[in-house]
Amino acid sequence: MWDGVKAFKKVERWERRRVKRIKDEDLYKTIEEVFDSATLNALYQLLNRRVIDVMAGAVAAGKESKVYLAYDPNGKALAVKVYLT
Repeated sequence: MWDGVKAFKKVERWERRRVKRIKDEDLYKTIEEVFDSATLNALYQLLNRRVIDVMAGAVAAGKESKVYLAYDPNGKALAVKVYLT
């Protein structure tokens, strides 16, 4: 096989391995110290199941978690506790 092709394939393999190692930094970003991608997905599931209708805002904050005020579709107030990430 031609040396140029071998070199190209070797570089191509190396590049594929390098790309696999790069992690998507958006998956690890947090908003307000508690909302990472996993937490947001859990909240979206609660919204889609109509358990929560509206998230109002932070009510309390401690060293391990924050408590947010939320409302269900009937207008009943709920507390959503989210642990710090």
